[in-house]
Amino acid sequence: MTLLEILSYGFIQRALLAGTLIALLCSVLGVFLVLRRLSLIGDGLAHVTFGSTAIAMALKFYSAMSLLVSIPVVLLASLGILKLTEKGRLSGDAAIGLVSAFGISVGIILASVGGGTT
Repeated sequence: MTLLEILSYGFIQRALLAGTLIALLCSVLGVFLVLRRLSLIGDGLAHVTFGSTAIAMALKFYSAMSLLVSIPVVLLASLGILKLTEKGRLSGDAAIGLVSAFGISVGIILASVGGGTT
């Protein structure tokens, strides 16, 4: 199969278009986040997501139901980061570090108490 044959598929064309648009948007957003000292926001919110998934497991929510817990918790964490940077006089990355450490520690504690780890 040649490259031209692969590019003739509609889903490949849509994937390339979506990837190009995402690359353009992320480059603009990345500059904004670095200038505001929020470059670790993805990593910090990923750690909070682990904690929220552990909360969902403790509430016996599995698979798609865990999104009902994770999305509001991550939104609250991002608002908490915003408040810490505005009111707490912390840099953005320091606030992200605090929220990230809290989120991962809650996740570890709940997962170990709930028997979710081996």
